[in-house]
Amino acid sequence: MHHDQDLQKFVDYCTKHIAGDEAGEAQIFLDHFFLALGYEDGLKGAGASCEFRIHNEKHKAQWYADLVWKPRVLIEMKKSGEDLQKHFQQSFDYWMKLVPDRPQYTILCNFDEFWIYDFNKNIYEPVDRVKFDQLPKREQSFYFLLPKPLNPSFGADWEKVSKEAAYRVSNAYKQMTDKKRVGGTIATDEALRYILQCVVAMFSEDVQLLPEKIFTRILEECEKDKSVNYDLISGLFRQMNNPKPAAAGKFKDVQYFNGGLFSIVNAIDLREQEINLLASAARQNWDEVNPAIFGSIFEAGMNAGERHTLGAHYTSEADIKMIVYPVIVRPWTERIDKAASLDELYNLLNALRQFKVLDPACGSGNFLFVAFREMKIIEKRLLTLIRAQSVKLAEGNRFKKFLMENPFVSTKQFFGIDTNEYAVELAKVTLMVAKELSLLDTGEAYDRERALPLDNLDLNILCADALFTQWPETDAIIGNPPFQSKNKMQQEFGAEYMNKLRAAYTEVPGRADFCVYWFYKAHRQLKENSFAGLVGTNTIRQNYSREGSLDYITHNGGEIIEAVSSKKWSGEAAVHVSLACWKKGKFDRVKTLYTSENGEELLPHRLSYINSSLSLQTDVTAAKVLECNKHPKKCFQGQTHGHEGFLLSMKDGLKMLQKHSEYSVVLKPFLIGDELVGTVFSQPGRFVMDFSTLDNIIEVQQYKELFKIINEKVYPAILKKAELEKNGKIKLNGMIEHLETWWKLWRSRQEMLGEINSFGRYIACSRVSKRKIFEFISPEIHPNDALTTFVFNDDYSFGIISSEHHWRWWLERCSTMRGDFRYTTTTVWDTFPFPQHPTQKQVEQVTKAAVELRAYRNKMIEQYRLTLRELYTSLETPGKNPLKNLHAALDEAVMNAYGFSSEKDILEQLLELNLEVAALETKGKEVTSPGLPVWIKNKEQFVTEDCVRLRIDEGEGLFKK
Repeated sequence: MHHDQDLQKFVDYCTKHIAGDEAGEAQIFLDHFFLALGYEDGLKGAGASCEFRIHNEKHKAQWYADLVWKPRVLIEMKKSGEDLQKHFQQSFDYWMKLVPDRPQYTILCNFDEFWIYDFNKNIYEPVDRVKFDQLPKREQSFYFLLPKPLNPSFGADWEKVSKEAAYRVSNAYKQMTDKKRVGGTIATDEALRYILQCVVAMFSEDVQLLPEKIFTRILEECEKDKSVNYDLISGLFRQMNNPKPAAAGKFKDVQYFNGGLFSIVNAIDLREQEINLLASAARQNWDEVNPAIFGSIFEAGMNAGERHTLGAHYTSEADIKMIVYPVIVRPWTERIDKAASLDELYNLLNALRQFKVLDPACGSGNFLFVAFREMKIIEKRLLTLIRAQSVKLAEGNRFKKFLMENPFVSTKQFFGIDTNEYAVELAKVTLMVAKELSLLDTGEAYDRERALPLDNLDLNILCADALFTQWPETDAIIGNPPFQSKNKMQQEFGAEYMNKLRAAYTEVPGRADFCVYWFYKAHRQLKENSFAGLVGTNTIRQNYSREGSLDYITHNGGEIIEAVSSKKWSGEAAVHVSLACWKKGKFDRVKTLYTSENGEELLPHRLSYINSSLSLQTDVTAAKVLECNKHPKKCFQGQTHGHEGFLLSMKDGLKMLQKHSEYSVVLKPFLIGDELVGTVFSQPGRFVMDFSTLDNIIEVQQYKELFKIINEKVYPAILKKAELEKNGKIKLNGMIEHLETWWKLWRSRQEMLGEINSFGRYIACSRVSKRKIFEFISPEIHPNDALTTFVFNDDYSFGIISSEHHWRWWLERCSTMRGDFRYTTTTVWDTFPFPQHPTQKQVEQVTKAAVELRAYRNKMIEQYRLTLRELYTSLETPGKNPLKNLHAALDEAVMNAYGFSSEKDILEQLLELNLEVAALETKGKEVTSPGLPVWIKNKEQFVTEDCVRLRIDEGEGLFKK
């Protein structure tokens, strides 16, 4: 396991025989390195690839990475003495494109030292820096490269240190604001300012902006004698806000910080535990604390009840950079690459120092932090180029004069808006720290720039509602707006706010998600030929949310230049998001759309155009609503009971029906989506008391035992909600009116039930699904709102609805829920065209294929006690599968019924048919509606009887037809 002797031999060999030339010696160096790690055949034995080709679409050329070994490591070699910091961006670009199986680690090496990065945790700072001659002693940093890999032990664990520091600081804040605090609670705004002053002091002493660990020493002094904390800590903060340095004493050499944060200093008498927490936090290595995640962790920690919840909501820097890079970095890089003279470089540097960035939902400043760091890197590159050109042209004096007379990229160029006052203060501190840290990376290119005093950002980062606040005029807009769904907005914000919002944004559909309003306003605010990039719920590419966001952008002079169709967001696994970056104006270069099979690993696709659905498929957003699909209505969402008191367990429901068979009129088995696909024979697990056909309470009372249940459980709850709504204490629509008929389900879907009961069966699917699973259901079973129902009893309609044609249309026209596909009647069904001119034989072929498909399914379910989910999951595994063949036969029959070509895209042909049918309807022409064609005379030959029924023996015969 230990290779220290082999590594020492490797160091000795390289010292004697390798000079450190990137081009000529990189592979020799790496081959001997892998030999020392225990691979008998060196690189070949490890399976790593040298000179690995990576496509560079910007220059329509190829990059060549020195070593790629998926999924372990990317290694990029530079010549001896080279500044590795300059090559960070190149390595990150390589890493981003290495999909699938992107390497976990990236190593930059210049023969003198190794910089090891984990870009999933920190995109700017290595998790470790190992000097070449220290390699034998630092073997543990390379454990991930061993033939039998182990967890490495790095010198800097940024995520762990950030969480530990945030935990201690946020816990101190919580104790200071605790109502039970001995000596009295500290006001939240006062405590927050004090804690943030502590945070700045902790960062500052570890980056040498405060002398000799002065803050840690003060806290340790306070640990020994609690009585001195009142004077010492506030004394340091006052000196940090004093332009006049202390001539002597404890605060000698403390510089002037200012920055607004220290303009008010309140002395606080800390409790012992608070001092201990702050002292423990100060002893962390704050130069290893990542400000890009610290603010979010601290913000969550202020209210977190458990330590393990900290860090659950922060956004990874790699995800943030997927917005910042195309919006800020790439446009500036392209401008610099085109600069042909020294004067042009000077002009670009002046323009960069005027360039302003806005995050209108800034939170604790993570996006602004990354944007600031990227602009400082761009500035450094420009300064380096200008300096080199100046030396070459003997214009050194001009360069020195320029440095003396012109400002640097400043935090004053960055703006943010957020409604959370704590987040706003954290964002200011995050940018202050960003300025401090930038000085560590700049080296000699910044001879004149100083970290202190800090900028006062009180006018840059505002606590306000961004949707009702004038945004500052900026050159780029980035951020991650709130993820509130349309279904919860009314409850969260109240009717008054929603009415105000919709009145102010009349072009945004009322059923759009909350984040959509930021996309809309950002595009309206954006300057011509400027860029923006926002993260949204993945509904921004679907239906109403798409209409108000990406459709609005693309229909109003915008082009999507880079996007992620859907991925699990780093802040919270249950949330799936889409990322969209766009330009207001023409963008005549290649665009990149990232898609994902599993919501995690992203695959890039180079396209000439990215549609507003963020899809590689045919863009079907132009599809029209078809009147023949809406009238008569054949597709419904199931019933919403609204209160658990309407439900009985299967056992209790059957007992009730055995005792009172006449109750079967109002007591019905109640099927949900998970039961349809996830139980053998798709059996419901509950009954629902459905009195929706009864218009007065006297009629309901004839079912005495059922009435007693709802009178005790449902009535009090609805009465309470109605009273709260009446008094304005809760924001619910319709509860007062619902009280008049409280015995009815919240959404009884009487039109649907009327249709269902006129047939011997109906078609249903889970409203949120990953697979195309449809089934016939007996009308004795009522569908819950987790089901979508189709009121057809014929096998031809079942075949069309179960086909790949309908499924593909569903995928492209639906909304999604946590990565699954949600059937939306208005956008999927109302636009889906049925075959317009099928022959009798083609209708018979579809019917035959549909019957054979269900017959096989039923046989497998009966024989092996499988669920529909288990059956259809088998389609995702390679190998012979009769179910797959039966679906293929059905799809072929449906293709023939449509008259489509197998050589053309299904979606393209369906869209053409949709527009054709819509045009005929507009002209008053006859079209073929969903269902069996009207010219079919003997409809009974297309109707079989199999369907899901209640299979419990005791339940048979209890339901009146």
